[in-house]
Amino acid sequence: MKALLQILFILTAAPCFAQPTGHQKLFLEISDKGDTLHFENSFNNTATNRLLKLDCPSYQLTDISTRPDGFGFYPPTGFIHKTLMTDDHRIQIVKNKTDTMDIEILNAFRVYFLSIAFQKGHFRLYVNDGKEHQWLVNTLPFKELKAQSTVYDITPRDWSVFQVNSSKSQYDYFISTQFEKQQLLVKPVIPEDDPNFRNPRRINNLRTEVADYNFDGQKDYGNIK
Repeated sequence: MKALLQILFILTAAPCFAQPTGHQKLFLEISDKGDTLHFENSFNNTATNRLLKLDCPSYQLTDISTRPDGFGFYPPTGFIHKTLMTDDHRIQIVKNKTDTMDIEILNAFRVYFLSIAFQKGHFRLYVNDGKEHQWLVNTLPFKELKAQSTVYDITPRDWSVFQVNSSKSQYDYFISTQFEKQQLLVKPVIPEDDPNFRNPRRINNLRTEVADYNFDGQKDYGNIK
């Protein structure tokens, strides 16, 4: 009987082991016509540190994910946030109980900052879309946040390109595709040009060679003495 209970526990807990850790977050800044909406005030009158629904005058922010984990607020950062425990997040902003903005945020597995300028409609963003080895680490913009390090800024310059439309393909919602078109990605820094890696002894003794070492169709950098 004990062995059976252990097996049942492992089967039910397995999906949890496969999920990202709670240290991965999505920080949110929401505005309308240039005015910041202060949903963090919803935490002033409650003892809980996580809410599924936040209110501010004329607006409501709701976590409508399949498995909602709600919103939190950590004062040192100054922004509300969602903890990323799954790869599928959906948030909804309702203005005056009539106009609705739905946003799907898919495949987000790191710490991000997203500034949302309210506009009515349904939007979809694929964050890690299979091209992260080309663009994520060195080329995606960063957001400076107090008490946080390595926060990637996934704020689109033009939200309309991520609006859901039956004529679009899945690739149209890839952040890397649209950010490249909008020139939001910076040129990647190769090791020999990175001042953090500059070392006279290392430069004199090593020679850089470019080849497809792992046969993935991408050029890799290797050092040869």
